[in-house]
Amino acid sequence: MKRPLLLVSTVAVAILGSITAKTVIDQDRRVDQLDALRATLEEARSAIDSCRNALALQQEDFLRLDGVVDSLRTAMNGFEDSALGGVPEVVYPEYLQTFELYNDSVDAWQPRADSLQASESRCRALVESHNQLSDSIRRMREEMTGGGGQSDISFFVLVKSSNYAQNSSGELSLLNHHFFSEIFLKEGGRLDEASLTVPNRPLEPMAYEDRGSNFYVEGGHFDTLEELDAGYPNGVFEFHIEAPSVKINGEEFRLAGPGGETALPDPITITLFQSEEAVSPLEVAPDQDLTIRWSEYSDGAEDPRGIVDDMIFVVVADCHGERVFHTGLPFQGPYLTYRTTEISVPASALESGHPYSMFVEFPRVVDSRVIRGVPGFTSFATATYLDFSTRGPTSDAGCPEVAPPMDTGQTDRMENPAGGSAVRRPTTKP
Repeated sequence: MKRPLLLVSTVAVAILGSITAKTVIDQDRRVDQLDALRATLEEARSAIDSCRNALALQQEDFLRLDGVVDSLRTAMNGFEDSALGGVPEVVYPEYLQTFELYNDSVDAWQPRADSLQASESRCRALVESHNQLSDSIRRMREEMTGGGGQSDISFFVLVKSSNYAQNSSGELSLLNHHFFSEIFLKEGGRLDEASLTVPNRPLEPMAYEDRGSNFYVEGGHFDTLEELDAGYPNGVFEFHIEAPSVKINGEEFRLAGPGGETALPDPITITLFQSEEAVSPLEVAPDQDLTIRWSEYSDGAEDPRGIVDDMIFVVVADCHGERVFHTGLPFQGPYLTYRTTEISVPASALESGHPYSMFVEFPRVVDSRVIRGVPGFTSFATATYLDFSTRGPTSDAGCPEVAPPMDTGQTDRMENPAGGSAVRRPTTKP
């Protein structure tokens, strides 16, 4: 076990020692360093697993020996006759044999205890080395996405998506395929100008629409994936963003799956649980936490560049479209990744007799970079919308007959959403 520890530690020191003058290292160089750290972290994890597996076997062996020592000690004590003040002569040969076995076991017990303790120390050292590497990766990622001195842009994203509606029986129906892009601002941030250039219209940049704290390009909705790809072919997309503290001119991001295809995540099926029992979307108890689970994230993965892993967004809104629960955005705090399989909505967020809307979205990252302190990424995404309602007396008599759309993906709640035409998005997907 010593060799993996020394190897991991030596490699880690070599890599960490090379990460100097961070403010002048270009993005590609830092990504390479981050990749090397992540590879070393995987080696550290493997070393920990091997150490723990060996330690578990060693602990089992030691516990067996410890049980034998205790058993022999009990057996020796059983030979003694308190009335005679010692061991009766008739059983003395058997007692002597047991005593010798006990001494042999005790002689073996201490070295094994020492060996077990040494193995535990080696495993702890591997874990400490792993944690140091993990902390280094976290700090480097924070530095790469932390702003680089710019104070306006939080991040920008380009998305091709498919959107589904799920009914109370769990059946899915396709709503649309969608193309959009969005720029999120930091608190107090400002955007002066921004545009997106798509592969099939290089001389016709699409301007971002000012929506207050965010800026948005609506590419429209399409009935089929073929129509979406015809309207916005996969390839290289160019971003132009100008803010008081940063300018991004002509930066290119790729959006294309294997073989150039549009590789959308599989459709998402949502299930609801309370007290570990499945509940109908029509029969949610308002006085219990609501657990939301979803089908498997197809091909979810870590970002090899270490910028943003494949995400999960979960949002719940009341009948007026006001959010009562959301899981957060990347680069703005904690957010869910593909590793998560469920989330709990506290009962305090629910009211009795109230209709709610929700969605679960899987954005799968295709390309990601940090440019002058501004993170950006492209993704293929899939979202499923589901309505549910709580039992009990009505708590809000003013609910509309049909709740407003949660965002522009939910076209079954929009007025006249023509395929391929822009539709204003009233709220921002998280």
